[in-house]
Amino acid sequence: MTPPDKNEDTSRFSALSRLLLLTESDAVRKKLTWGLVAICAALAVFDLLYHRHGKFEIETLPAFYGIFGFLAFAFIIFATKVLKKLLGRPEDYYGEGAVDSEDYPARKLGLKEFGDE
Repeated sequence: MTPPDKNEDTSRFSALSRLLLLTESDAVRKKLTWGLVAICAALAVFDLLYHRHGKFEIETLPAFYGIFGFLAFAFIIFATKVLKKLLGRPEDYYGEGAVDSEDYPARKLGLKEFGDE
């Protein structure tokens, strides 16, 4: 679905959709990004203000959990790329045997566009 024009009536969209449409603006995206940066910086500063009692010595380092979480996230992303190459199948793997490969007239499917009654 394409984003609506600025003058288009969005009353047919759900409340969440209208809220997410606010992020179409570059100014709003910039404010959200800088807000997230500010929150992360505040949390990093707060992390320096209290003493942690970790089970292992490395857990007591400042920002350990933030760095560890980021590295774990990056590992998962790169591991999925490797696994996709190892385990992935080509798009036409099932070929003619797939159920969705059969031709069916669109008029019999009863497809409607969003907002059609």
